[in-house]
This record gives sequence, C-alpha cells and structure tokens, in this order.
Amino acid sequence: MKTKSSVIACLAFAAALGAAAQERLAVLDTVLPEGIDGRVVIPITEKIMEEFVRSKRFVVVDRAFIEKTLSEKEFSLSDLVADEGKLAEFGGFLKATYVVVSTVQRLETRYFISAKMIEVSTGVIVAQASADKDGTATVLIELAGTVGERLVAAALGESGGASSGPGVGVAAPAKPEKPAKPASARSAYPGGRFASAGAWVGIGLDSMAFTNGSGYYLDFYSLADLELYPAETVAAIAFGLDARFPLGGIFYAGAAAGYAEYYFEDASYNETWTWFLNLAGGAGLMLELAGWQAYLGGLVGFCAGGGEYWNSSGSFIEDYGWAGFPLGFELGADRRLFGPLTVGARLHGLYGWLESDSGVNDTDSAEYALSLRLGWAF
Repeated sequence: MKTKSSVIACLAFAAALGAAAQERLAVLDTVLPEGIDGRVVIPITEKIMEEFVRSKRFVVVDRAFIEKTLSEKEFSLSDLVADEGKLAEFGGFLKATYVVVSTVQRLETRYFISAKMIEVSTGVIVAQASADKDGTATVLIELAGTVGERLVAAALGESGGASSGPGVGVAAPAKPEKPAKPASARSAYPGGRFASAGAWVGIGLDSMAFTNGSGYYLDFYSLADLELYPAETVAAIAFGLDARFPLGGIFYAGAAAGYAEYYFEDASYNETWTWFLNLAGGAGLMLELAGWQAYLGGLVGFCAGGGEYWNSSGSFIEDYGWAGFPLGFELGADRRLFGPLTVGARLHGLYGWLESDSGVNDTDSAEYALSLRLGWAF
C-alpha cells in the first residue's frame, strides 16, 4: 500500500510540474527620447505585456514588482538597455528567463518602436520586432500592440502574420547559436535551469522485515512475529551528498549518496543499532515552478548496511550485514539565494530486497529521507 501511495503521489507531482512549464518573462518599461510625453510609457509597456499574457505561453512578471526591484537594487532602465551584464543581473533578480526591452525614436512626425526579447543567461536576442507610423505621440500605443503581437509570434516561431501590415518588421532567428558562457557569468545569474551539487540533512525513516531462513518473518526492530504485531518504522538523522545536471528539454540526470543510523529499544529494553549507506543514480523531469527548480525522477542504487543487537542487560547477541540493489524515487525543488548558492528540500524513497551476509536474515527494506539541502550551482 505504501508503494502504491508513493507512486500516486509522484504522478500527481509530475502533473503539477507539467502545468508549470511556462517560461518566466519580464517586460521592462519602454525607453523614450527627450521631447516625447512620458505618459505614454505605461500604455506602451502594458500593450506589449498584454500580448505575452494573451499567448498563455509565458509567466509574465507584474510591472509593479519590476519597479520595486529596480528601486531596491538601484538600477536604471537606460543602464539596463545599454549594458548586457546589468540586464542579465537584473533579470536574475526577477527570476526571469527572458527580458523584453523596447525603445522609441522619432524623426520629425514619424514614430518608430523597436522591441527585443533577450535570453537573460546568454544575452542572445531570440526575437525582435519593430513598427513605425506618422502621427502624434498617441500612435505609439497602436504601434506597441502591433509590436507586441509580432514579437510573441516571432518568439514562438510562428511565421503567420509576421510580414502583414505596412511599416512592421519582425526578426526571429531560427535556433540562434548560443555562445559559450564563462563560469563567472553562469554563477552570477540566479535564474533559469542550473546544475548543482550539494549536501543534505534530514529525517530518515526505515522499516525492515527479515526471515531466519525457516520462513518465520519478524519485525526487525522488536523481533516480534509480524502476524501478531504490526511492523514498526524507526526514525533517525540521515545525511548525504547529491548532484543534478540538466539534460535536453525538461530532463535531468542525478546522483546521490546517503548515510543513516537507526537506534531502537523494544518493550523488553533490548536494543538494536543499524546503519545504511546508499549510492544511487537516476533521471527524471526538471522544471521551473514559481521561482523554484523542481524535479521528479526515478532512482536505482546499491545499498549496504549492518547492525548489532544487545539484550536488556547490555550483552551482545548478534550482528547483521546486508547488501542489495534497491529502486526508488526522488522529488524536491531548489532555489538560488544569491550568486551560486542554492537552498532546497528533497524527499527520496528506496525499496528493495537485501541479502544478508549470513544467508539466513535476508530482509525487505523500505527507507525514506525528508531533508533540507544546501548546494552550489554551476
């Protein structure tokens, strides 16, 4: 029943991740030259944002949050437009994968709007659109809607409508080649998918049942007949190391090592001490979810363990040793704090049949660990 419940929980978690697969995008206020009424900034920006929201393919950052972050981090729009490094840094503070910047120019009575959609982590322009028209400053609002519509189409690789309408130009590079990023640029950017390695510590839960070779099944911790007494789950502190690496699309590969010690005293004051070392590798889905990098994957590993048993008077009775290849799962989420530092939470479960070194105490084991994780992104 436990295994079935865990599978259902994993499937539900995967469905939630799939629903949150949209990229996070921030539209910065348009930059105006001197001599144009500044009251058109908000309508122009909102018109462009409206088209991205309408597409339902992006999570669009609220304009008020952008203004607050600009103020807190002491950035200026003109600096962001002119400096790719500052734009990447600011996009990271917004946890945005893409940033849209737009500018307005005027030549006599003709107005021109240009907008670019930039991938924050690389500085690559993934889509660009422009529009121009004669008239007063109010035509900028109309042009903003057109530019926003065309920019969304270009970002999604849609050619339809890209050339319709006079005075409108769209550029959407097909799969732009991304230059290699230096390590310093990667570690300075707090947004987007990332690889990381870290240490975790948390609460471990383990339950086992073994046979003495004659088919007499026991609860390992109380040495009670399972037919008379229910099996017990024992808690302890578990800790370890793990790493995850994004693959193509939404997939990742990972590896983990964990150690835990379990102590138990039964009703007769007999004591049991057990330890486990797990080495596991896995793969699964990795998606951004509300600013967190969430993941869900399967594990296959190697488990080795041992233990000792004393009676109530403190006399040693027996020792145990096991090894096997359990299967399981992991799920969790990580988030960058600042620079390359990450924090997260992780839950894993491993299930398997472990063979004893004596050949008579083979055991069926189920081990979980719910832990906090501190890592380093690269």
